[in-house]
Amino acid sequence: CAASTHSNEEILCAKMYLKIKENYKDIFTIIIPRHISRVHKIQKELSNLSINVVLSSDLSKVNNKTDILLVDSYGETKKFYNISKYVFVGKSLIESLIKDGGQNPIEPARLGCKIFHGPYVSNFLEIYKYLGNLNVAKEVNSFNELRISLVEEFEINKPKNPQIAKKIEAYGQNVLNNMTLEIKKYI
Repeated sequence: CAASTHSNEEILCAKMYLKIKENYKDIFTIIIPRHISRVHKIQKELSNLSINVVLSSDLSKVNNKTDILLVDSYGETKKFYNISKYVFVGKSLIESLIKDGGQNPIEPARLGCKIFHGPYVSNFLEIYKYLGNLNVAKEVNSFNELRISLVEEFEINKPKNPQIAKKIEAYGQNVLNNMTLEIKKYI
């Protein structure tokens, strides 16, 4: 799954998908663009690569020839993270966004997904560091490195880790408790 993707990331994900598919015929990819207003443009670009794209609003068209499911509605990411093992979180490999990079990886991490992200995550540095320490997140510096990392994960084939969700919940609860204590000092 590639989530919160921005312009050009979908094309790079699709090209990476095609390369991986050479050795893993049963691979299936879900792309969740950050801005669904771009969906039809993305669909056209992916179709130009001879990729069979189905929109999530038309799930009845998904079959064993579907290459990429392109999510075209908001509020459904949890459904797709639940069926994904690996999630690339977008806006993190775009160097032009170095000062405003990254999207929140908590939701897919809470659902046991292994997170991949680029080096530009200034918006969520602490979260990515914490997930990296848990071995839930891995930084990659290019789409080729992401492809190599995914193939390594396919070879290992570890199941999703439900214990990670408990650790993330505990961490979040601790942050909330500490914040509540600080606020109470002023009330």
